[in-house]
Amino acid sequence: MKINALSFSHAKGSMQKRGLSLLNHYLNFNQLISLEDFNIPVQYSNKTDGNVPNVINEIDSVLKDADALVFSASESIGHYSGGFKNMIDWLVVKDYWNNGLGSKYSFTDKPIYVFTFTPSKKTAKIPGGKRHHGLIVELLQDKMGGDVRKCFSINNCWEELIPGNYNIVKEESEYILNDLNKYNFNKETKTKEYGNPNDWLNAYNNWNECWKGIE
Repeated sequence: MKINALSFSHAKGSMQKRGLSLLNHYLNFNQLISLEDFNIPVQYSNKTDGNVPNVINEIDSVLKDADALVFSASESIGHYSGGFKNMIDWLVVKDYWNNGLGSKYSFTDKPIYVFTFTPSKKTAKIPGGKRHHGLIVELLQDKMGGDVRKCFSINNCWEELIPGNYNIVKEESEYILNDLNKYNFNKETKTKEYGNPNDWLNAYNNWNECWKGIE
């Protein structure tokens, strides 16, 4: 079974990537990549033609190649980060904006485990690191058809996310391996209807044409 991991942080030496490196001790990722290793532009496409920068295809191929996925995504002021949303926006463009959503993405119907590594304290009145998890589940699962099995928040990372301290993610790793061991990879999935991409593209071209000579 191939488990691939992706850190949605653009920061060099990010906490999210370093956390995944500790998880790798137990989960033995087939591939572990981070957005910090790719030069990804802000999503700029109005068109629904599936044309994206090649770097998006490179990342998407890692998602497609996996049987299961582990994501790490930081919390940014109670929300997921802009880098996370930007990458998802590019995947939507790549797949012709699937106006029905919930089907045909590289992680649709695949088990996904989401981590957030954070320096915030577990003892805080409102612990940070998990306030965006509901939003992530809604986006990845409800909108795009992924099977988000569980979200984890790993706190106190400045003190505990240090080289060799695999215990910080031992319990979570055991949960994932146990869950995947009993996961039904052959389950039937619902066929979801989605619009014809050409209809969207034709509508865009007609709309764009009426603006020519005005701007």
